[in-house]
Amino acid sequence: MILTQKFPLWKSASFYLLLLAGFFFWSYGIANQYASSLPFVPSISYPWEKYIPFLPWTIIPYWSMDLFYGLSFFICTSKKELTVHAKRLFFASLICCVFFILFPLACRSEIPGISNPLFRWLIGGSGLVATPFNQAPSLHIALAWLVWLRFRAHTSGVIRAVLTAWFVLIGISVLTCYQHHFIDVPLGFFTGVLISYLLPLQPFERTLPVWTYQRAKLSFFYLLGSGLFAVLAWSKKGACLWFFWPSLSLLIVGFGYALWGTAVFQKDTRGKLSLSAHILLAPYRLGAFLSKCYFTHSLPGSVKITDRIYLGSLPSHKQIKQNGLLDMTAEFDSSSIQCAERICCPRLDLLAQTPEQIQQAVEKLIVLSQKGSVLVCCALGLSRSATVVIAYLIFTKHCTTLQQAVQFVVQKRPRTVLSVRQLYYLHQWQQNYII
Repeated sequence: MILTQKFPLWKSASFYLLLLAGFFFWSYGIANQYASSLPFVPSISYPWEKYIPFLPWTIIPYWSMDLFYGLSFFICTSKKELTVHAKRLFFASLICCVFFILFPLACRSEIPGISNPLFRWLIGGSGLVATPFNQAPSLHIALAWLVWLRFRAHTSGVIRAVLTAWFVLIGISVLTCYQHHFIDVPLGFFTGVLISYLLPLQPFERTLPVWTYQRAKLSFFYLLGSGLFAVLAWSKKGACLWFFWPSLSLLIVGFGYALWGTAVFQKDTRGKLSLSAHILLAPYRLGAFLSKCYFTHSLPGSVKITDRIYLGSLPSHKQIKQNGLLDMTAEFDSSSIQCAERICCPRLDLLAQTPEQIQQAVEKLIVLSQKGSVLVCCALGLSRSATVVIAYLIFTKHCTTLQQAVQFVVQKRPRTVLSVRQLYYLHQWQQNYII
């Protein structure tokens, strides 16, 4: 009875643990056996790796990963969480083992003599020394990321900080126990992050306008930028391999404009982007942030439109004067902004909103405005948010015509930019929704 109360999913968790543990040992063993049968297995390392110290005591955090792996199934509190977690771990093993077979690598670091009998047994007796294969991407690192996500979700405060520090130590231990070369670590980390990104725990809003030339052009340029970074990374090698990160980031955003819409940013109703999206899209989001800073440095943060409606860029500070926030950005995290009421209505940058999307945003703005003053914002406060404010002015009879509403907003915020297509959609919206 006690077991059932504390671990209501213990039967399902036990099943997944046994199933995945069996798959792990089978697939990992096959990959290792294949690599050991080859006449020569190459190795990739940097000259500076010889300065990494051998710390035999770090075999403790290294092997503790097995314990956390098993416990991670039992801390899941819903069937969906457990199922998604099991899928993530399965694909981590599958993907890494496929790479171990297609691109076998070996660790050439020589383990020195170990005086401590416990550490000597854990390293030598465990068979680590005899099987220096299955290197990139590091499955140990990929699994550590996925397992840490579950512990992070169910802990807080000091306990979360201690666990996070321990998992960082687990990540370091693959180097200080001489089980991996450096390149295996970021590859394993990004493998784990990509898996958690592609298998989210919750659905995200997938807002995407109709196919237009502008949308096709933006998608093409993001994909082109991704390709250029990939060529640069592959041709230069060395430290330039890090250019695969912005390449992947732009690839995801490009597919967002082409197929997946705002869901690529994985922004929830509180305005928070998933941790996986934060990491994978960091290069793109850095560019977006620098662009925001450049174009808004001479602009007021917000302007008053009516007694309750303010129009501006997404605030960089945590506290706003208004009671509510209508966040129109898809690419920025607004969860740290303190306000009484918040509604997120994510839209892709530089794309016109359809009449249906305009109406959806206006309805959300009306709900917020009934509770007090509202800041309507996007990256610059010049297009996405301005479109919604213009429609709101017409909907609430502050302005009688579209032209009058546009002129009113442009007068308040002179650098407002509306494309010809956006003006066309606003006209359609007015015909469809304003009686």
